[in-house]
Amino acid sequence: MKKNYSILNKFSARDFFIVWLAFHFAVILFFLFNLFVLKKSIKLDADLFNMMPKNFSQVSIEKAEKKLSENSGRNVFILSANKDFNFAKENAEKIFEELKGSLNFDSIVLFQDSEIFNKCEKFIFENRFNLIEEKKFDASSFSEKALEKLYSPFTYTSLEYVDKDPFLLTEIEMEKYISSIISTGTSLSLKENVLARELDGNWYVLIRGILSKKGAALASKKNGITEIFSVCSKYEKGGQRFVFSGTPFHSHKSSTSASREITLISLVSLAAVLVILFFVFRSAVPVIFSLASISVSVLTAFVFTISFFGKLHLLTLVFGTTLIGSCIDYSLHFFINWKGNKSFTSGVE
Repeated sequence: MKKNYSILNKFSARDFFIVWLAFHFAVILFFLFNLFVLKKSIKLDADLFNMMPKNFSQVSIEKAEKKLSENSGRNVFILSANKDFNFAKENAEKIFEELKGSLNFDSIVLFQDSEIFNKCEKFIFENRFNLIEEKKFDASSFSEKALEKLYSPFTYTSLEYVDKDPFLLTEIEMEKYISSIISTGTSLSLKENVLARELDGNWYVLIRGILSKKGAALASKKNGITEIFSVCSKYEKGGQRFVFSGTPFHSHKSSTSASREITLISLVSLAAVLVILFFVFRSAVPVIFSLASISVSVLTAFVFTISFFGKLHLLTLVFGTTLIGSCIDYSLHFFINWKGNKSFTSGVE
């Protein structure tokens, strides 16, 4: 009878262990070399846009879309509500003072001062030629309108740029901008330098903010939303309450709820698996070695990927851990044969 030869028969368990040890030792050395010699930092990427396929022919559009999404997705609105306007404004000022120095925010605004208007005017002046609607461009009508505005007793903008902007394009665009805000904006109006509105017997004072990259990291326990909730909760007394609006609040609620549910399911599942393993094997050895196998595998993959590519997307790590099933399966196959098949006398067999 012909014998079945296998390459495995040529190596002992000790040989395989040496190869395994050498591989993992090499990975650790590679990681330490990148970390301390090449001074590479460990970067974990959580940006959804970096998962998308790159269109290199439209890099500028991609950057614009990313910037627009980041800005619009980080806007937060806090309404300080109270029956007395003075109390609503006073509490809004307290919230503003506590949050304005936080690293979780790129900007936070309560008072509507002339600085904001000046920034808008400066932006329009610098981009006045790009804002002109080409199909409506007519030098004659522009000059007549500019002359009319020049002698008008009221203008939206100052006339300090008139030597560089003789057609008063800044004034025209500013007028269009303010008109669009009035026609499509909120029902809030300016009162004592803040945006406020009375509704159903309550006064609402608006605080607007833009979360920083750090503050928008919902996976962090110290993000901007948790800070807002923490600060506002201290002043919710005596009829004072706060209303929150913006995408980050909804995302925070969804992620918190999902995290809580996943944690619960994971703990229950893990407990059930451990009970089954203890019941089947009557020993802690299979459990300990199976968990050790998973831990070493995940850590090795993480260290090698970080060392080779310089960064790792969090979802890559999540999808990678789905291979845990293979580690568990092979471990359980080994230990079932170890316990149940008495004809085997060694681990190699």
